[in-house]
Amino acid sequence: MKDAPGIIKIFLGAIATFLIVFGIHWLAILAGVILGIIYFVIPKRI
Repeated sequence: MKDAPGIIKIFLGAIATFLIVFGIHWLAILAGVILGIIYFVIPKRI
């Protein structure tokens, strides 16, 4: 489980990128931006 933060961070980054790039609705783009912010808040190593 020590790699969980890294895996979660990659997963969040992928979702955020997908929502921003393919987001048709403004709410999807906003959700992608928020996930992107969360992505940068999570530390790389705990």
